[in-house]
Amino acid sequence: DQCQKDAFAPPSRCRVVFEGAAAQLPNEAYATKVSRIATGDWISRKFFDAARSAGDDKRTETGGWGGKKGGELRIAVCSQFVLERTACLVDGSGGVEVRFTVALPASGRSIEGIWCARVLCERALDLALKAVVAREDADLARHIASVIKQRSLRDALAAKGLVAFIGDGALLARRAGNDDRP
Repeated sequence: DQCQKDAFAPPSRCRVVFEGAAAQLPNEAYATKVSRIATGDWISRKFFDAARSAGDDKRTETGGWGGKKGGELRIAVCSQFVLERTACLVDGSGGVEVRFTVALPASGRSIEGIWCARVLCERALDLALKAVVAREDADLARHIASVIKQRSLRDALAAKGLVAFIGDGALLARRAGNDDRP
């Protein structure tokens, strides 16, 4: 989508697109807008986790200014909230578009072509395949059901003219006040 101008510019924006037949999502994964949002969220999390566990999200740097650097693949980090995001889009026919950034590998201001080809044609594709095609459908179904249930509960509050709140002095199960992870 956008290629960085040199090794010190912001990372390149890329995407991998799967047609519905290639993604092979179960019908419930794209039946409604809420299920498409939940599926996109789940795929984004799987891409993020696969990149982190493979070390593909880490920047390589050797030898200072003229040394080799780059190569990291990153997708927008999901918080505990399931929101409509642009990191992964699921359409009404089950097609999937995964969007991420790649810091093109370089030495100084020269692109490392072989390394770049490996990152784009092997690592990025492998991460997208792991997140979209090689998935655990039972886990995806639980995630979708959870999101649908949360949305239904929130909608029920509004329909009854109610609001929900957390009382003063309540202890939230969070690592820190600025970190929403448990």
